Amino acid sequence: MLLSRDQGLDLPKLERHLSRITKLDAVTFLVLVVAVVATVAKKFDLTDYDEAIYFNEGYTFNTSPEAGAGSPSYAWLYSLARLLSADPVNVAFYGRLAGCLIFVLGTWLAVRLVSDSLRAFLIAALLPFISVWYIWTGVSAFAAGFLALAIATAYRWRNAWGYSASSCLVWIAAIARPEFQLAAVFVTLVALVQLVRAMRDPFKRHLYLPLAALLAVGVPVIVWSVYAPPLSSASQDRLWLAFGQHYAFQHVGSSGLDPWDKWAVFTHQDFGNSTNLVGALSTNPGALVRHIAFDAFKVPRMAIASMVDTSSILSWLAVGIFGAFAILAVGMWRRGARLHGFRQEISRWRAVWVTIFALSAVGVLFDIFIIYPKEHYFAPLVSMVAVVMAIGLGSASQGWRTHWSGKGAVIACSLLMVAALVAAPLSLGSVWSHPRPYVSAVRALEGCPAGVRLYATDFGPQVYAPSIVQITPKVSRRTDLASWLQANHVDAVYETPSLTSHWPSQYWEDFQSQPQKFGFRPFPSKSAGATPSGSRFFLSNAAGC
Repeated sequence: MLLSRDQGLDLPKLERHLSRITKLDAVTFLVLVVAVVATVAKKFDLTDYDEAIYFNEGYTFNTSPEAGAGSPSYAWLYSLARLLSADPVNVAFYGRLAGCLIFVLGTWLAVRLVSDSLRAFLIAALLPFISVWYIWTGVSAFAAGFLALAIATAYRWRNAWGYSASSCLVWIAAIARPEFQLAAVFVTLVALVQLVRAMRDPFKRHLYLPLAALLAVGVPVIVWSVYAPPLSSASQDRLWLAFGQHYAFQHVGSSGLDPWDKWAVFTHQDFGNSTNLVGALSTNPGALVRHIAFDAFKVPRMAIASMVDTSSILSWLAVGIFGAFAILAVGMWRRGARLHGFRQEISRWRAVWVTIFALSAVGVLFDIFIIYPKEHYFAPLVSMVAVVMAIGLGSASQGWRTHWSGKGAVIACSLLMVAALVAAPLSLGSVWSHPRPYVSAVRALEGCPAGVRLYATDFGPQVYAPSIVQITPKVSRRTDLASWLQANHVDAVYETPSLTSHWPSQYWEDFQSQPQKFGFRPFPSKSAGATPSGSRFFLSNAAGC
């Protein structure tokens, strides 16, 4: 049968599960929290482009709820972070930290739900050194943490409660990544079937099912009423926008067009007036297949880039062990299939759970192969593989722990966990000396008189430093730049690549190499250097800052 008979919620059994929290679990949890906080504190700097827009939507979510409709997961993180601080820089840090913790702790807890403390420890020890969770934390890392928990919950508890909780978790993940809505709909249907079956038991019907029904039905209703439901025009528009921008990025060549703003030019050339992927496939299947082939060619390189911090030997070691565990898990599954028979081994993995996992994998592979294999798209894949890896390792006999490979894995992961614990205070100790040019520039701008005028074409500075006045007029080719800056009372300049479309080319290199010629200097002087996007700030000598 596709659906197992609901067994209800066994509270004594659940209490026994909770009582099995071991000292190793507590140590793992504490080390992971310390390692993540230290890593985020060291790496953190402000960012531009989409993340600045998402930050603004989340930062203003409390006063303008409609602002968060385009990026609900960011809106949640930053609106909650604003309860801790009103300072935009602090809110940006807390929001990023929350997203990272959701991925790391969510993945570890998911692994723990389907395995014992030791296997969870072995996999958790690798997570601080896999860099994918720091990339676009409010979207992919956020979704990955909740998706892993949903998959693990559906595997462990095959009843109305388990599937209802899994439905709730998948829908939260789908808020960040709409591609998981298909899996969310399936889990909700499974939960509803289990709820109907459980209605035969009067005790369960009156005591447990109302809350389970709320989880299974209430969360989807909220998501559908506030945000775009599956297959709606708004949801399709969001997917088409993501596809179109990355399709343009792949084919921009020497056109000189901005693929993020002018993407419709490229999609119109190859797909005509299509406004969704189905239309694109029917209009020009060859172009779509070529795009997928280009994406597939880049997958191995981008997968390594998403997981490995190339400057860290420990990161290479952790990713290597992660891959070895995955291979070992597959070997254990094959061994179980030989011993117990293929059909029995499949039944052990549970048909409903396999379907949930497969539908979630479709969403991940859609992002990677249809849109573009960007680094952050691999975050849900890593968390899902971690859960499957933990289940697969459970197929091994208890003797694997005494085998040389098992002992080696325990020793290597223990050393990694110790390294994470040792690196944490070192990272925290270097927090204040670590260069963060964007944060330093924003703090310097906040020290300027109110109303300082910043010439910039990007959205970020005005979001993080609301006291400034941002201007973006174009400079005529016949205008002397120094005179123009003075006449427009420009106190600061944020030099970014998009500024080239507003400045005459003859001034661009001069201002970059000799800003003092125009009455400006790089700032702040103690944190000279480019921001994470390669941009720089310049301050007028007459600004009074």
